[in-house]
Amino acid sequence: MKHFGRASRRMDLFGLALLVSMMGVLWLQHATRAAEAAAHSPPTAIGSAAPEAPEGLRL
Repeated sequence: MKHFGRASRRMDLFGLALLVSMMGVLWLQHATRAAEAAAHSPPTAIGSAAPEAPEGLRL
């Protein structure tokens, strides 16, 4: 049972690394989609009202 603590700590670090990497992947996908949406939307003039949010994003 002595080695269980070391293995458990290693698995905790592995799980944390896996979680951080998955969050990075999700953030990268979100940033890519936001950049693509911004590239396809028409540019707004300075001082004009911001475009309305899509139906799913309205509060």
